[in-house]
Amino acid sequence: MSTFLHSSNPPLSEIKATNSRLTAGNAPRNAVFVGATSGIGKATLTRLVAQQTPIKIYVIGRNAAKQQNFLDQLRGSNSQADIVFLEGEVSLMAEVRRVCDEIKGRESSLDALFLSTGYIPWGGREETSEGIELFSALAYYGRLLFVLHLLPLLKASTHNPRIVNLGGAGLETSKLLLDDIDLQKPANWSIGNLAAQIATAMSLTLSRLAEENPNVVFVFANPGLVVTNIYNQGYGGKWYMKAFVGIMKPAMKIVALSEADAGERCLYLLTSAWSGRDALTMMKTKSGALFSITYKFETVQWEGVMTESQRKDAGNKFWSRMQEVLRPYL
Repeated sequence: MSTFLHSSNPPLSEIKATNSRLTAGNAPRNAVFVGATSGIGKATLTRLVAQQTPIKIYVIGRNAAKQQNFLDQLRGSNSQADIVFLEGEVSLMAEVRRVCDEIKGRESSLDALFLSTGYIPWGGREETSEGIELFSALAYYGRLLFVLHLLPLLKASTHNPRIVNLGGAGLETSKLLLDDIDLQKPANWSIGNLAAQIATAMSLTLSRLAEENPNVVFVFANPGLVVTNIYNQGYGGKWYMKAFVGIMKPAMKIVALSEADAGERCLYLLTSAWSGRDALTMMKTKSGALFSITYKFETVQWEGVMTESQRKDAGNKFWSRMQEVLRPYL
């Protein structure tokens, strides 16, 4: 039986206690982690493996040699864990397709997909070799390509399959630039516009996929402020931006959630060790729609800006653009 999120904010102590009760009966039997070689994804993966349940995990990253110590630690912490590292540059859609094809060639079902690739374009707009803006490739198009390729495996699971996508849930806006979805015009491009545009696009697109695949739980979660190495990259030649963020980081750390605690929260979302009593999806249902979780760890329903976005037919426009971009890689 699927279980769902509480609509109120559970204390961290409750989350940790619930996670500690994970067993082979309610933990995922296999999972794919994209973005787990650092930051929140790494903390979540570490916490899941430490629970000592039998599990096979595919970890997607760019360089296996650089991650060898981490992989050895994971394997050493749980003799029942089968950790498979697959090398891939997930900002490139062709690489995402190749990695997914390898997973599909090995597995007939999948219990969990965790997506947390992170990047902040402090240095301005940058495009991949495939012509996709880098932040959009990592935070939106690449993640959706993983979802679309691996959905058949998730649908084949009988073990409460779910997708957890970390991002800007709660940052959605009705002030959308639907005539320039990828913000290619210089006047439209900014970190703020990009974050709001992609948060809205992701909510609308995942909502559609959740409705079409009611047996898979879709979670779009905002982890809140967590000071990870995401703040150490993406500056390009803008040294002054790096200096400014460096000055702000000590103050940020005072109010930020630690990586370990963020990992506990994310494990809570990813697993079914907890029972859902009163949580509702964005459509105010118990299932068959997207669960959107704010940085306060509260669920969001379809109100305000999202209703206005629907009125503008934004969902269909984002969907059409997503299909156009990803079609060569499906």
